[in-house]
Amino acid sequence: MDFERHVASAAVLAGFLALNTATDKPKSDTSGTTSSAAPTSAVPATKTPVDLDVAAAIKELGCAGKKTDGCRVLSDFEGASTAPDLPDTGRTFWFGQTYGIGDAGDGKKDFYFLTMSSGAAVPPTGVSDKDTLDATGSAQTLVPSDEYERQDAVAFLGALKAGKKPSVSSAELYITTFRRPKGEAPFVKTVGASSGVFYPDAPLYTFMRKKGDHMVLVEYRGGTTFGDKIMAKAWVSELWLIPART
Repeated sequence: MDFERHVASAAVLAGFLALNTATDKPKSDTSGTTSSAAPTSAVPATKTPVDLDVAAAIKELGCAGKKTDGCRVLSDFEGASTAPDLPDTGRTFWFGQTYGIGDAGDGKKDFYFLTMSSGAAVPPTGVSDKDTLDATGSAQTLVPSDEYERQDAVAFLGALKAGKKPSVSSAELYITTFRRPKGEAPFVKTVGASSGVFYPDAPLYTFMRKKGDHMVLVEYRGGTTFGDKIMAKAWVSELWLIPART
Protein backbone atom coordinates (compact mmCIF):
# COMPACT_ATOMS: atom_id res chain seq x y z
CA MET A 1 0.00 0.00 0.00
CA ASP A 2 1.14 3.52 -0.67
CA PHE A 3 2.24 5.92 2.07
CA GLU A 4 -1.31 7.20 1.71
CA ARG A 5 -3.49 4.10 1.64
CA HIS A 6 -4.42 3.60 -2.00
CA VAL A 7 -8.16 3.73 -2.51
CA ALA A 8 -9.99 2.29 -5.49
CA SER A 9 -12.34 5.28 -5.53
CA ALA A 10 -15.97 5.42 -6.47
CA ALA A 11 -15.04 7.28 -9.64
CA VAL A 12 -12.72 4.47 -10.66
CA LEU A 13 -15.16 1.79 -9.54
CA ALA A 14 -18.15 3.28 -11.33
CA GLY A 15 -17.39 1.07 -14.31
CA PHE A 16 -16.16 -2.05 -12.59
CA LEU A 17 -19.40 -3.90 -13.19
CA ALA A 18 -18.42 -3.97 -16.87
CA LEU A 19 -15.01 -5.51 -16.22
CA ASN A 20 -14.69 -9.20 -17.02
CA THR A 21 -12.14 -8.34 -18.21
CA ALA A 22 26.67 -0.48 -16.63
CA THR A 23 28.63 1.77 -16.84
CA ASP A 24 32.12 1.19 -18.39
CA LYS A 25 35.00 1.06 -15.92
CA PRO A 26 37.74 3.67 -16.52
CA LYS A 27 40.78 2.23 -18.24
CA SER A 28 44.09 2.17 -16.42
CA ASP A 29 46.65 4.74 -17.52
CA THR A 30 49.68 2.72 -18.69
CA SER A 31 51.69 5.68 -19.98
CA GLY A 32 53.25 6.52 -16.62
CA THR A 33 54.99 4.62 -13.87
CA THR A 34 51.94 4.56 -11.60
CA SER A 35 48.29 3.81 -12.04
CA SER A 36 45.27 4.48 -9.92
CA ALA A 37 42.61 1.92 -9.11
CA ALA A 38 39.18 2.36 -10.62
CA PRO A 39 36.68 3.82 -8.17
CA THR A 40 34.33 1.30 -6.62
CA SER A 41 30.78 1.82 -5.44
CA ALA A 42 30.01 1.07 -1.82
CA VAL A 43 27.60 -1.84 -1.45
CA PRO A 44 24.76 -0.92 0.92
CA ALA A 45 24.69 -2.98 4.09
CA THR A 46 21.76 -5.37 4.28
CA LYS A 47 19.89 -6.98 7.13
CA THR A 48 16.75 -9.03 7.57
CA PRO A 49 13.80 -6.68 8.14
CA VAL A 50 12.52 -6.44 11.71
CA ASP A 51 9.09 -7.93 12.38
CA LEU A 52 6.29 -5.98 14.03
CA ASP A 53 6.52 -5.88 17.82
CA VAL A 54 2.89 -6.86 18.30
CA ALA A 55 2.89 -6.69 22.10
CA ALA A 56 4.21 -3.13 21.98
CA ALA A 57 1.67 -2.18 19.30
CA ILE A 58 -1.21 -3.59 21.37
CA LYS A 59 -0.06 -1.52 24.34
CA GLU A 60 0.57 1.67 22.35
CA LEU A 61 -2.80 1.41 20.58
CA GLY A 62 -4.70 0.82 23.81
CA CYS A 63 -5.96 -2.58 22.65
CA ALA A 64 -5.19 -4.57 25.81
CA GLY A 65 -8.53 -6.03 26.91
CA LYS A 66 -10.56 -4.22 24.23
CA LYS A 67 -13.02 -6.18 22.09
CA THR A 68 -13.37 -3.87 19.10
CA ASP A 69 -12.97 -5.44 15.65
CA GLY A 70 -9.63 -3.71 15.14
CA CYS A 71 -8.20 -4.86 18.46
CA ARG A 72 -9.59 -8.38 17.91
CA VAL A 73 -7.82 -8.66 14.55
CA LEU A 74 -4.58 -7.30 16.03
CA SER A 75 -4.81 -9.96 18.74
CA ASP A 76 -5.37 -12.61 16.06
CA PHE A 77 -2.21 -11.39 14.35
CA GLU A 78 -0.26 -11.83 17.59
CA GLY A 79 -1.45 -15.44 17.84
CA ALA A 80 -0.58 -16.32 14.23
CA SER A 81 2.78 -18.01 13.79
CA THR A 82 3.28 -18.52 10.05
CA ALA A 83 3.62 -16.33 6.98
CA PRO A 84 0.91 -16.60 4.31
CA ASP A 85 1.30 -18.85 1.28
CA LEU A 86 2.63 -17.17 -1.84
CA PRO A 87 1.61 -18.14 -5.40
CA ASP A 88 3.89 -20.62 -7.16
CA THR A 89 2.77 -19.28 -10.53
CA GLY A 90 0.47 -16.55 -11.73
CA ARG A 91 -1.50 -14.35 -9.35
CA THR A 92 -3.66 -14.87 -6.27
CA PHE A 93 -6.19 -12.50 -4.73
CA TRP A 94 -7.47 -11.97 -1.20
CA PHE A 95 -10.56 -10.06 -0.09
CA GLY A 96 -11.96 -9.00 3.25
CA GLN A 97 -12.31 -6.00 5.50
CA THR A 98 -9.97 -3.49 7.11
CA TYR A 99 -10.45 -1.71 10.45
CA GLY A 100 -8.93 1.50 11.76
CA ILE A 101 -7.46 1.79 15.25
CA GLY A 102 -6.88 5.16 16.90
CA ASP A 103 -7.41 8.78 15.88
CA ALA A 104 -10.29 9.75 13.56
CA GLY A 105 -10.26 6.33 11.86
CA ASP A 106 -10.89 4.39 15.07
CA GLY A 107 -13.65 1.88 14.34
CA LYS A 108 -13.75 2.75 10.64
CA LYS A 109 -14.45 -0.32 8.45
CA ASP A 110 -13.95 -0.76 4.69
CA PHE A 111 -13.67 -3.54 2.14
CA TYR A 112 -10.05 -4.38 1.39
CA PHE A 113 -8.12 -6.58 -1.02
CA LEU A 114 -4.60 -7.84 -1.61
CA THR A 115 -3.03 -9.00 -4.86
CA MET A 116 -0.04 -11.36 -5.07
CA SER A 117 2.03 -12.07 -8.18
CA SER A 118 4.69 -14.78 -8.49
CA GLY A 119 8.13 -13.96 -9.87
CA ALA A 120 11.50 -12.63 -8.77
CA ALA A 121 11.39 -9.22 -7.13
CA VAL A 122 14.06 -6.51 -6.98
CA PRO A 123 15.37 -6.37 -3.37
CA PRO A 124 14.43 -3.14 -1.57
CA THR A 125 17.30 -0.93 -0.43
CA GLY A 126 18.94 -2.49 2.62
CA VAL A 127 17.37 -5.94 2.08
CA SER A 128 19.37 -8.88 0.74
CA ASP A 129 18.40 -11.24 -2.08
CA LYS A 130 17.87 -14.08 0.39
CA ASP A 131 15.33 -12.03 2.36
CA THR A 132 13.45 -10.92 -0.76
CA LEU A 133 10.70 -13.37 -1.67
CA ASP A 134 9.78 -14.46 -5.18
CA ALA A 135 6.55 -12.47 -5.17
CA THR A 136 5.23 -8.94 -5.39
CA GLY A 137 1.87 -7.39 -4.60
CA SER A 138 -0.14 -4.55 -3.15
CA ALA A 139 -3.17 -3.94 -0.94
CA GLN A 140 -5.85 -1.31 -1.18
CA THR A 141 -9.35 -0.31 -0.16
CA LEU A 142 -12.33 -1.26 -2.31
CA VAL A 143 -15.03 1.42 -2.31
CA PRO A 144 -18.34 0.38 -3.90
CA SER A 145 -19.94 3.18 -5.89
CA ASP A 146 -23.54 2.37 -4.95
CA GLU A 147 -25.71 0.18 -2.74
CA TYR A 148 -25.92 -2.61 -5.33
CA GLU A 149 -22.14 -2.91 -5.43
CA ARG A 150 -21.96 -2.82 -1.62
CA GLN A 151 -24.48 -5.64 -1.29
CA ASP A 152 -22.66 -7.59 -3.98
CA ALA A 153 -19.39 -7.26 -2.04
CA VAL A 154 -21.11 -8.30 1.21
CA ALA A 155 -22.50 -11.47 -0.39
CA PHE A 156 -19.17 -12.28 -2.05
CA LEU A 157 -17.25 -11.91 1.21
CA GLY A 158 -19.85 -13.96 3.09
CA ALA A 159 -19.36 -16.87 0.70
CA LEU A 160 -15.57 -16.68 1.07
CA LYS A 161 -15.80 -16.74 4.87
CA ALA A 162 -18.16 -19.72 4.76
CA GLY A 163 -15.80 -21.66 2.51
CA LYS A 164 -18.36 -21.77 -0.29
CA LYS A 165 -17.69 -21.20 -3.96
CA PRO A 166 -18.99 -17.68 -4.52
CA SER A 167 -21.15 -16.62 -7.42
CA VAL A 168 -19.44 -14.43 -9.98
CA SER A 169 -19.20 -11.00 -8.41
CA SER A 170 -18.55 -7.55 -9.80
CA ALA A 171 -16.16 -7.03 -6.88
CA GLU A 172 -14.25 -10.17 -7.87
CA LEU A 173 -14.05 -9.06 -11.49
CA TYR A 174 -12.60 -5.72 -10.43
CA ILE A 175 -10.07 -7.23 -7.99
CA THR A 176 -8.78 -9.85 -10.41
CA THR A 177 -8.14 -7.30 -13.15
CA PHE A 178 -6.72 -4.57 -10.91
CA ARG A 179 -3.16 -3.35 -11.51
CA ARG A 180 -1.55 -0.89 -9.09
CA PRO A 181 -0.65 2.25 -11.07
CA LYS A 182 2.77 2.53 -9.40
CA GLY A 183 3.52 -1.18 -9.84
CA GLU A 184 3.56 -3.91 -7.24
CA ALA A 185 5.89 -3.89 -4.24
CA PRO A 186 8.30 -6.70 -3.28
CA PHE A 187 7.47 -9.15 -0.51
CA VAL A 188 10.19 -9.75 2.09
CA LYS A 189 10.96 -12.05 4.99
CA THR A 190 11.29 -10.65 8.50
CA VAL A 191 13.17 -11.92 11.53
CA GLY A 192 9.84 -13.15 12.95
CA ALA A 193 6.74 -14.94 11.70
CA SER A 194 5.59 -12.22 9.30
CA SER A 195 6.16 -11.54 5.66
CA GLY A 196 6.12 -7.89 4.65
CA VAL A 197 5.00 -5.78 1.71
CA PHE A 198 7.89 -3.35 1.27
CA TYR A 199 6.65 -0.16 -0.38
CA PRO A 200 9.53 2.04 -1.63
CA ASP A 201 8.32 5.30 -0.09
CA ALA A 202 8.60 4.33 3.59
CA PRO A 203 10.21 1.85 6.01
CA LEU A 204 8.51 -1.54 6.25
CA TYR A 205 5.12 -1.08 7.86
CA THR A 206 2.85 -3.69 6.23
CA PHE A 207 3.02 -7.16 7.80
CA MET A 208 1.18 -10.39 6.90
CA ARG A 209 0.53 -13.63 8.78
CA LYS A 210 -1.67 -16.67 8.20
CA LYS A 211 -4.43 -17.31 10.75
CA GLY A 212 -6.33 -20.56 10.17
CA ASP A 213 -8.29 -20.25 6.94
CA HIS A 214 -7.45 -16.59 6.30
CA MET A 215 -4.73 -13.95 6.36
CA VAL A 216 -4.25 -11.12 8.83
CA LEU A 217 -2.52 -7.96 7.62
CA VAL A 218 -1.34 -5.15 9.89
CA GLU A 219 -0.20 -1.70 8.78
CA TYR A 220 1.46 0.21 11.60
CA ARG A 221 3.93 3.10 11.54
CA GLY A 222 4.87 3.25 15.20
CA GLY A 223 1.99 5.48 16.24
CA THR A 224 2.18 7.94 13.33
CA THR A 225 -1.28 8.49 11.87
CA PHE A 226 -1.82 7.75 8.19
CA GLY A 227 -4.60 7.04 5.75
CA ASP A 228 -6.31 8.38 2.66
CA LYS A 229 -9.09 10.70 3.75
CA ILE A 230 -9.49 9.28 7.25
CA MET A 231 -6.40 8.98 9.44
CA ALA A 232 -5.72 6.20 11.95
CA LYS A 233 -2.74 5.01 13.99
CA ALA A 234 -3.06 1.50 12.55
CA TRP A 235 -5.10 -0.37 9.95
CA VAL A 236 -5.67 -4.10 10.43
CA SER A 237 -7.31 -6.41 7.90
CA GLU A 238 -8.58 -9.98 7.72
CA LEU A 239 -8.63 -11.40 4.21
CA TRP A 240 -9.82 -14.62 2.56
CA LEU A 241 -8.39 -16.23 -0.56
CA ILE A 242 -10.52 -15.88 -3.69
CA PRO A 243 -10.61 -19.35 -5.28
CA ALA A 244 -9.33 -19.59 -8.82
CA ARG A 245 -11.97 -20.17 -11.48
CA THR A 246 -11.29 -22.76 -14.17
